[in-house]
Amino acid sequence: TQGDRLEAYVWAWGRGLERQLVDRAVFYGDPALPESESGSPWQALTEYRRTPVLHASGRAVPLLCAMVDSGGHHTQAVYSYTRAHQHAQVFAIKGQSQSGKAILGKPTDQDVNWRGQKIKRGVKLWPVGADSAKAEIYGRLRITQAGPGYVHLSKHLPAEVFEQLTAERLVTRYVKGHAKLEWVKPAGKRNEALDCAVYALAAAHWLGLDRWREGDWLKWQR
Repeated sequence: TQGDRLEAYVWAWGRGLERQLVDRAVFYGDPALPESESGSPWQALTEYRRTPVLHASGRAVPLLCAMVDSGGHHTQAVYSYTRAHQHAQVFAIKGQSQSGKAILGKPTDQDVNWRGQKIKRGVKLWPVGADSAKAEIYGRLRITQAGPGYVHLSKHLPAEVFEQLTAERLVTRYVKGHAKLEWVKPAGKRNEALDCAVYALAAAHWLGLDRWREGDWLKWQR
């Protein structure tokens, strides 16, 4: 979610979290506009989400889960969108930049009534351990042979996607004399591709793909 657009990345998953970046789309428009209003990028996102992705076999592959970043200036717009589409497994997330956090944590309820009581089936906010996810992604990008953990990237992607995916660096900083590892984005660099790769990994963990057994994969393969 950016100030003047939404950026979406579609990732496909296989055994051992082997993954492929399938598509990227940018929807320009003010994210403050409700989905019901003409020109809203949320409207375009919904249409995009509902467009079938075709497998090489010719069969349509369903979109099993979508994560939307609630950070920045459009938190309430993200809550409104995910509230309306949570039946389709569309969830609001927020990154946590502390080391050691789980890639996907325990959600918290965001919707309350005038008494401060939590509303059933209201918006839930899922915390994402961004540092842990980035470390996982950078480790996977070092794998050179297709198979478990490998990241498939098409040469037809624009160069900026590769630049954004590897924009950040893990550096050592000292706080009160203690060394601390921290992910840093150099000034002037963009990192939307990396952020969205983090969100896709969180979605994979929500689905439990890291715990699927061979029988689960064979079910989908059939």
